[in-house]
Amino acid sequence: MTGTSSSPCTHLLQSNEAPTEAEIPPIQLFISENQSRLDALDVQIDDLRAQMQRLQSERATVEDCIHSHRAVLSAVRRVPHELITEIFVWTLGGQTWFRPPWYLAFICRSWRGIALSTPCLWSFLLLGGTPPHSLARTSSILETLLYRSSNAPLDIMISCYAWDMYAAQLDMLSAHRNRWRTLRIHTQTCAKSPGIFNCRWLAGVKGQLSQLMTFEYITSEQSNEAADGKKDLHFLSVAPRLRRLFLTSPSTTIFSPQLLFPSTQITHYFAKSKAAVHREILSAAPNLVECILACGNSYKTSEPSLPTNGIVSLPRLRRLRVENSSILEHLSAPSLQHLVLQGNFDAAPSFVERSSCVLQQLMFTGRSNSPASTFLSLLLALPKLEHLISEMGQYLVADPPSITEVVRSGMTITDSPDDLLPNLKLLACFWSDDKSADEMESLWTMIESRHGPSSVHPLQTFRLLVEPWSSGWTKEAQNIINEFDGMDAKLLSGRDKQCFLDEHHGFPEYGFRWN
Repeated sequence: MTGTSSSPCTHLLQSNEAPTEAEIPPIQLFISENQSRLDALDVQIDDLRAQMQRLQSERATVEDCIHSHRAVLSAVRRVPHELITEIFVWTLGGQTWFRPPWYLAFICRSWRGIALSTPCLWSFLLLGGTPPHSLARTSSILETLLYRSSNAPLDIMISCYAWDMYAAQLDMLSAHRNRWRTLRIHTQTCAKSPGIFNCRWLAGVKGQLSQLMTFEYITSEQSNEAADGKKDLHFLSVAPRLRRLFLTSPSTTIFSPQLLFPSTQITHYFAKSKAAVHREILSAAPNLVECILACGNSYKTSEPSLPTNGIVSLPRLRRLRVENSSILEHLSAPSLQHLVLQGNFDAAPSFVERSSCVLQQLMFTGRSNSPASTFLSLLLALPKLEHLISEMGQYLVADPPSITEVVRSGMTITDSPDDLLPNLKLLACFWSDDKSADEMESLWTMIESRHGPSSVHPLQTFRLLVEPWSSGWTKEAQNIINEFDGMDAKLLSGRDKQCFLDEHHGFPEYGFRWN
């Protein structure tokens, strides 16, 4: 063996024989000598291990020193504070509604200083959902945010069910009313609590909302606001920068027609209320750019029609979404570019003709029992339409020819002056799995007629919208879609379908959908 003397009993190592009496002493001496050698090696190993540990410790110290000095030369340290501030603002995005940027102050002293010296990072205030035993902590947090936000405009979201419970916090907000930029109120007022319009904190802000640009009020069906009697928005009557107004209430009776606010300066109006209230506001808001109008049930016509006493003209309106198109009977929008029709659309053709608008995108959504003839009339009135989106296939009344028939056959290009929508660039339509093979074939024929080399304005984008449980034909449909070379064509279902519809419903900056 390496490092040892020759064994005195080599023959015994290779057998199972017992040593003789004469062989035992040499073997014991051999063991003793090698044990001493082993102990000496262990001492050397321990010395080397200790030396290795010292070297490793020294190496770690040198490595830390190098790392810390490299950090001094890091490009991040040389980024101007102004740029870091912009990064903070963009990184947080809309998350500040739910979590103020406390963690930015925990990274390093420099970043903490930047965060604390950037008031707009702390200007998003959320009040509500706090259990009674945590109200003291809520007040402390709110006080800190108000202090750190300095003089920055405040974006406030209040989600409460008992206004009297938050009286102290609401008074704190009211003291900074001259800084309110956005006020969003989502309420589920309990029966024993005073409604928002009876609260002291809101009643005292009239004439002091110099920076308010957006007011949003959404109440649930459990709210007792409507039971308090009809309300007005008197506290908004002096708000020189107010541009966006959101008003939704399932009762549709919460607001009186005599709404007191500077309607002539409103550019964005989104409301769910009675048609009479809509008309009252629209007639005094000629500068509207975007508008969503909900009148209750979008596919029934139980609400009586408004008396015809003139058409309300909205000369600057660009985007409009309506539930139940009956309100369109009283409107004209010559600059309209984007129209979303939810539910019945019987009044849409006459509205388009009266407005003489050049629509770029038309979208159908929700339930509808409007006949296919109305759908056809509407398309005939829009020869320059570029985007057509319909997700209503599963709800439509079978009125021969059906709307599906109009889409798959009536829209086939034949190089005739009577071709429907010759300038169409994007088409998205719902398709159910009860369609026959012939119906599918005619759909592909229509798509090919708009995508072929002879097309003057070829279809660029096609989306086939299906239900998640659709099966069988969907695989075949996907294979056919894949063959449309040069076209952005896809079959969408589930979340992908919903994301597409949300992206194209015309109001991407607002997350709610009235379906």
